[in-house]
Amino acid sequence: MPEDPTNKDPTNEDPTKPGNPPSADDDLIAAAQMAAQARSDGLPPEPELPPLDYFPGYILAREIHRGGQGIVYQAIHKTTKRKVAIKVMIEGALASTRERTRFEREVEILAQLDHPNIVDVLDSGAVEGRFYYVMDYISGSTLDVWISQHDLSIAEVLELFGKICEAVNAAHLKGVIHRDIKPANVRVDANGEPHIVDFGLARIATGSLSDDDRLMTLTGQFIGSLPWASPEQAQGIPSMIDVRTDVYSLGVTLYQMLTGRFPYQVAGNMRDVLDNILRAEPARPSTVRRQINDEVETIVLKCLSKERDRRYQNAGDLARDIAHYLRGDPIEAKRDSGWYVLRKTAKRYRGVVSAAAIMLVMLVGFAVGMSVLNSQKARALDDLGAESRARLAIIEELERWLEAPDPTLGVGKDITMREVADRAAARLDAEALADQPRVEASLRAIIGRTYFNLGEWQKAEPQLRRAHELHELVSGTDSENTLRARHLLAVVLRNTGQLDEAHQRLTDARAQAERVLGPDDERTLQILNDLAQLHKLRGEHAEAIPLYRLVLEHAENGGEAAPEMLAVVRGNLGESLAQIGEIVEADAMFATSIKAFVAAHPEPHPDTARARIRYATLLKQTNQPEAARHEYQAAFEIFDHTLDATHPDVLALRTQFGAFLYSLGDFDAALESFTIAVEGAEATEPPGSARLAWYRRWLGMTLVSLDRAAEAKPLLEQAVGALRGGRPDLERSAIAELAKCLEALGETERAAELRAELEPEG
Repeated sequence: MPEDPTNKDPTNEDPTKPGNPPSADDDLIAAAQMAAQARSDGLPPEPELPPLDYFPGYILAREIHRGGQGIVYQAIHKTTKRKVAIKVMIEGALASTRERTRFEREVEILAQLDHPNIVDVLDSGAVEGRFYYVMDYISGSTLDVWISQHDLSIAEVLELFGKICEAVNAAHLKGVIHRDIKPANVRVDANGEPHIVDFGLARIATGSLSDDDRLMTLTGQFIGSLPWASPEQAQGIPSMIDVRTDVYSLGVTLYQMLTGRFPYQVAGNMRDVLDNILRAEPARPSTVRRQINDEVETIVLKCLSKERDRRYQNAGDLARDIAHYLRGDPIEAKRDSGWYVLRKTAKRYRGVVSAAAIMLVMLVGFAVGMSVLNSQKARALDDLGAESRARLAIIEELERWLEAPDPTLGVGKDITMREVADRAAARLDAEALADQPRVEASLRAIIGRTYFNLGEWQKAEPQLRRAHELHELVSGTDSENTLRARHLLAVVLRNTGQLDEAHQRLTDARAQAERVLGPDDERTLQILNDLAQLHKLRGEHAEAIPLYRLVLEHAENGGEAAPEMLAVVRGNLGESLAQIGEIVEADAMFATSIKAFVAAHPEPHPDTARARIRYATLLKQTNQPEAARHEYQAAFEIFDHTLDATHPDVLALRTQFGAFLYSLGDFDAALESFTIAVEGAEATEPPGSARLAWYRRWLGMTLVSLDRAAEAKPLLEQAVGALRGGRPDLERSAIAELAKCLEALGETERAAELRAELEPEG
């Protein structure tokens, strides 16, 4: 540890005059005065206070807190006079191995959590066998005390709570589950800023059980604080505990902040309390505090769902919904209600909606008049062209889809967009519109785009294939609808590893677009970029770079490319340039790309994250690991706000970040990242997916590096099996890793057979 751990804070100033440095006696006097002042404030006398200079470099002032695991003292750092808090293990040298491990784990966890609303660890060590660590001293009070002393509006409570959620989410992004979130573990400073403390029960989400978890399994007990515990904690099943456990505890905390009560009875014998946590439905907050509206109540109750899948899936989602509410935007928790979204949008854009309403009344009046003149619907439709009739049919079908979340039809209100798409696809597959190919083509394209945006590429492919076939049948090869379907289908094929067919379709789409739309049209340029991306994916940078440059050239000469698209192209070009060693130009391309995305998207946006990932790759390549880590973390934070945890882009980032950690020799952290990627891909990708196989290859390789070859073997065998016959470079890499694994297991004969496959023929 450095001698002065507080140097990183530029606001720390030595209160003594220049030329008159304080003496040790001055320090002791100041500390004694502080302790005396604390006692005069009504605090109890210090029990067994160690000598004032017991901890090297610090002067003790008073005891702040005494808990089951440790004692917390207030102290002064000798050099800077900064107030700090020192947490010491109670048992010291007599502590069990499990207690010491838990204490050391807390230090390790806090040291890696860099967030303004999480207490900082400044130093650590041991004195006479007593382990301790030094952290920021937060003047103020615990969250429950602070709330009771301040008359906050609901909006002010939510603003404060939102900061707490952001801090918890920062821990979640590092794979840390707190497991003991409650008001007593949040301190609010004099400026009203919250700080999360006490990570003594935290767990790293590696998938393996800690000693505490094993004990919990054997005894049926839980780790945490009972009134704030989640149902899975109450059940005593550690494998069920994940970041959604913290979301539940945050929900209990928010309920208290808003109402001053718990959502159900938590006093009484333990069996009754556990039963309430597992089964009792929370009392609606509005029945306790009438000012709480339906939206806030929905947010609270979503956190407190007994089923983990129905809660916010992480603290970041919860923080984002709080922000939506405070801005007046629709909250995600009520996205299942179409009328709710319309009401919120109308309220926020009242002036625009008023004008639209007038126009709507005029249109309705016109329609009524027309209906009088044309009393029979069939006659009216006959006067419309085929395209207009198709559009009316599309609207009618979309209305049926959007009626899906209707409890009167036996469908729950919590239906997701993915489920709506699934139901719509099933309806079309049942030939509901077999006699209306134009309508079916448009609806298939809508479903395909929906799946594509959700990252469900395997589901998107058959929809887009059928859409392309039908559009070509009813509109012709050169129609814009046909081109659009062909283009998106080609991108899906590329993303699912069907590179040969994707290349052919993109080549055809390029020729069609240049012939029909012209070389400067935005869609033509998008197709050029996607074709270049395919070449880059194959490692054919010499073919990709001229295509990227062609897009930029057309754009500079008056082409119709949007600024955001050009930002994408510059980032892609930078990636290929970096691969061939053109570092200077690559760096310039990345910088321009990121700047353009930030300007175009002030709010978090996936394209900005993708640009940062590309830049991180360059920084890694040029041996700038800390800068690369910063870009990766920035990308994680953006994806956390914009994409599902199992979206292919998120899983790809986890794999790329794992590879970065692996290159640094941090195999344990890499293992965690690869494990999450593989689990996510197993839930979303088909068994033979090349993407899943590649993730398994990385995970298996890391396990071998950690001397866990037996665990790696089945993963690498699956990877080799799935990659055979695909891209030769990926197949050879997986075979090489499997051979290395087999050698580690002593299966030298089979390893030699695999290595023989890697030998060049002849």
